[in-house]
Amino acid sequence: MYWDDKYGTQGISTEVVAAMREMVNKDTQNLVSNSFLLDDDLSIPFSTEDLSMAIPSIDYADVDLPESLQHYTSVQFLLRQQDPQPAQ
Repeated sequence: MYWDDKYGTQGISTEVVAAMREMVNKDTQNLVSNSFLLDDDLSIPFSTEDLSMAIPSIDYADVDLPESLQHYTSVQFLLRQQDPQPAQ
């Protein structure tokens, strides 16, 4: 890893990326392989912050646990805690 002074981030050298690209190209010749390499393309016209703001927030408290999982004790913490009804 190296420190990118221009953007103030850590990254990997171009030699490492080239070696990775070569390995992925060899893997793609093998039909069974699912390898791929994501390029760091600074020309993409949106930032991760733009993406984050575009994704609607979800209140997971409103999502019910599937019945097939409700009997497992290891997931009981995911069940909504029912507020006790006040006595009248």
